[in-house]
Amino acid sequence: MSRVLPFMLLLALTAEAGPKKAPARNQPRPPPPAKPKVPLLKSSGEVTWAGTEFAFVDRGSADGVEVGKPLLFTRAGRSSGSCNVVSVSEHSARCTGLNVRVGDRFNVSREQPPPPEGPRPLPTEAELKRRGALVESNEWVLRAFDGARGLGEGLHANAAISHTTYFNATSVRLPSNVQRVDATVIDFEIYKGLRATVDLTVLNFSSRPDAPRTVYQQTPVLLVRQLELGFRRADLPFSAALGRSWLTTGPSLLVLDGAHATYRLGVVELGAFAGLLPDGARLTPSVSQWSAGAFSRVQLASGEGSAATIVQLAGRAGYALRDTVGSRFEAAVGAGLWAGTSFDANASVEVGYGDNQAPAGIDAARLDLGYRPSEKLMLFASGRYRGLPVSGLTEVGLISPGLRALHADAMGSYEVSPGVIVGLRGGLASDFNSSLLQARFGPELTMPSLFGLPLALGVGYTEELGWLRGRTAFVSFGVSAGSVFRVTSRTSLFHQQPVAGAEGLNSAEIGQSLAVEVAPWRFLRARVLVMGRQTAGERFAPFGSIGGQLSGSF
Repeated sequence: MSRVLPFMLLLALTAEAGPKKAPARNQPRPPPPAKPKVPLLKSSGEVTWAGTEFAFVDRGSADGVEVGKPLLFTRAGRSSGSCNVVSVSEHSARCTGLNVRVGDRFNVSREQPPPPEGPRPLPTEAELKRRGALVESNEWVLRAFDGARGLGEGLHANAAISHTTYFNATSVRLPSNVQRVDATVIDFEIYKGLRATVDLTVLNFSSRPDAPRTVYQQTPVLLVRQLELGFRRADLPFSAALGRSWLTTGPSLLVLDGAHATYRLGVVELGAFAGLLPDGARLTPSVSQWSAGAFSRVQLASGEGSAATIVQLAGRAGYALRDTVGSRFEAAVGAGLWAGTSFDANASVEVGYGDNQAPAGIDAARLDLGYRPSEKLMLFASGRYRGLPVSGLTEVGLISPGLRALHADAMGSYEVSPGVIVGLRGGLASDFNSSLLQARFGPELTMPSLFGLPLALGVGYTEELGWLRGRTAFVSFGVSAGSVFRVTSRTSLFHQQPVAGAEGLNSAEIGQSLAVEVAPWRFLRARVLVMGRQTAGERFAPFGSIGGQLSGSF
């Protein structure tokens, strides 16, 4: 016994000093820390209707009621039964149970939503400058606004097909019917700066009088306003265009069936052009008319953002051969000033010297002024002088531009209160060949949003003075449902007063137009337009038109 005890003590000491075993892998881990309790919002409800099979309560999912979760009722402070929820809406629920009566109370709770996040800090001045530099570095192209929306970068396309019927109540013939197709693709980038632009119209006269008083005697008619293949990139100073293109870099519009190229040196642009001149009314190609020359443009700017001031000077000079005036030298100069958002001015003058020329050689001149001293007041004035009907300052495709004449227009508007705008318009026209003078002026009232509703109202009156006395009044009304649906109606009164030399023009007419426009999708729009006029008495029969259009924008 004395020998065994020391041996057992030695074994015990050896086991204590030896290496310890690693804990077993399946040993349970300590529990994770408890999540903070979310505060609960408690509320009480009651039974609003009870039947033999189910009941309705006045609490729903917004209060914490869930399908399959029982509701415990109390009546007069004592437990009265339960009900199992079978359907739930935001503020009510339906349940099934026994011994349920109207007025039974129950308690329900839901988790309190987290507090809303505060506003994020504003960008720093350095970040704003960085973003502004990115915006200014992007290329932009000036183009006429037509309401189209683009689909993808570099593609702005419109397509429209329409039909219009013109009728006269006493005509024994079939009414005139015109079908029209319009297609436009603006500045479509084909590949790395190679761009295409197409703007054309096709007219088809399915029925019309035997001797129509129009320059379009044939049918169908193709009107090509632009058919251009060009090259332009923001990182390169060179640009060019080929085809039927509009020379917009100069001080006036010039339509060419040819080519033009531009080279940019800092703020200065220099270029040259050459090509045939199409017929001004029919837009058909003409090999008997041509023009060639050079142009330039300089743009200077100071200031930043909406407070910037921009000055632009442009010039064009060349030689032209035209059917109406023969061969001659032509030049044009233009200037533009934009001072922030309050003032802008543009002026252009065209001269021509050769076989035929206008008085003092001035073919045309134009001046436009705009002034907006405040957000509520806006003023505008424009003057146009025409010496010969060959100027680029007149509208392209104008059938009868006339000879020497002066036109002036002025308007002003003031927003007297939110949604109420009053205005005054006036105009003057003087024909130097016939020495006839005509003037007009009158007030307008516009309410774009009547009583805060999607309703628009417009009222206007114009008094006409000069060789043809008369007056015009109108009332327009519009209803819209966003950009999806719009109805516009306009009723007009036309009165011509007899004067010496124009006694036969005495008349009083009433006109009515109604337009309905539907745009069910962003890129699709349908429009129906009905117009009519009725002259007082039996002198003229009623006449008008009805048409429809289906268009798409991409």
